[in-house]
Amino acid sequence: MRIRSIIATGLALGLMACSPTTPRDVTHAYWQAMIEDDAETVTRLSTLVSTAAYDGYDQSWQGVDFSLGRIVIDQQAATVDVVLSGLSDANGAERTVTTHLVQTDDRWRVDYYATYDAFNDRPIVDRVMGTLSGLSDRLSSEWSRHSSQAAREMEQLARELRQRADEMNRKLEPELERYAQALQNAIEQLVASLREALENTPSASPADKRNLNQTIYYLEQQQNRLEQPDLQGVAESSQALTESRIALAELGSEFSDYQNQWQQLFDEMRETIQSMLSSTE
Repeated sequence: MRIRSIIATGLALGLMACSPTTPRDVTHAYWQAMIEDDAETVTRLSTLVSTAAYDGYDQSWQGVDFSLGRIVIDQQAATVDVVLSGLSDANGAERTVTTHLVQTDDRWRVDYYATYDAFNDRPIVDRVMGTLSGLSDRLSSEWSRHSSQAAREMEQLARELRQRADEMNRKLEPELERYAQALQNAIEQLVASLREALENTPSASPADKRNLNQTIYYLEQQQNRLEQPDLQGVAESSQALTESRIALAELGSEFSDYQNQWQQLFDEMRETIQSMLSSTE
């Protein structure tokens, strides 16, 4: 057993040593994997949470080559210019695409969808308008109406938490870990359900897959924030839940069976926060 453990540890260390660590190396490995249509490597090197969300940017990569250009690192964000040649829709011309990276958990990852938008040359205004499109249709559904009301309530709770942070930190310190653990458990259940929905619904639209992926990634970051709980972390998680609830209300009808489950989890988390607020009154 000890020998097996040593071998496993050695393999893990070997893989870590071979993994790219700098923005330049991560970017190079990412685009090489993209050209080879290697969904697993692209997912590992990026903000994708599952290969189910991988779409290869809807591009044929046969015959494409690339080189790296300017690199800019700004704290936990970076950009790397990538010059692509051989794209089928570029008529032989080279094309420069900005690769966006973020540093989380001491690892650099390519921001898959920010880079997708850069690849497709989507301006910020277009992205915002795309998010707002169909709002009236979404709000017409019963789940969306319920979700919007619950989101407003969650936002109010988050605001109250921020306003009362100093006072509540003193009163809640003995119990804060318990409340944070309850939130972590609920977020973990929600993330597991969202992953299942993403992986079990291959017919979902690209927009819905993107929505699910980004929500999962965002919530997982909040789980990490609660590892060492304080009231600010709980407030940030409450805000994240508000934004996630609004985002999930945008999903198509394929996810109607999941939405009741998500609604229940959101309600449980709201009750946990309300209970915490009540305990300090």
